[in-house]
Amino acid sequence: MPESAPVSPAPVAEPAPVAEPVTVIEPAPEVEPSSIFEPPAPDAPSLESEPPIQETHDTSPVAEPVVKEVIKEVEKPLTDADKDRIFQDKLDANLTLAHTRKRAQYEARLQEIVDFIKQKGTLVTNQDIRDAFHVTDTTATNRLKELINRGLVARLGDQRHAKYKLSGGV
Repeated sequence: MPESAPVSPAPVAEPAPVAEPVTVIEPAPEVEPSSIFEPPAPDAPSLESEPPIQETHDTSPVAEPVVKEVIKEVEKPLTDADKDRIFQDKLDANLTLAHTRKRAQYEARLQEIVDFIKQKGTLVTNQDIRDAFHVTDTTATNRLKELINRGLVARLGDQRHAKYKLSGGV
């Protein structure tokens, strides 16, 4: 029997974060003064007779502070109803996944019994199934009943001394 692909849980919808604009003012970059001429000290002898130079102030434009708008995402707190819905969605996804895996495992066990009967080639008993698969009497009986209901195995004899063989459909 073909195995079904594993089912991944459905994605859970969570509330989207709310974005609020926040204004951030960054300081203006520091401006290096242009080469400022420093006059010689007044007591230092001058080689040439020059008139003293007056200090001038730097009149270069001062950079204005840069204003940037930053959007900061603020998460909205979850309500109890939101938490319950998220929990229930995750629970449902996990239960569906578990049920799918359990069903696939059950189908694989039934296929193993059919393969065992094919390999043996003769009639098998409930005891043969119990010994081969290390299962209880009830489990062997239930799995053989399921195979009979599906028409894959036929029972010969009464219930107490029953023997099982593959039916013509297999």
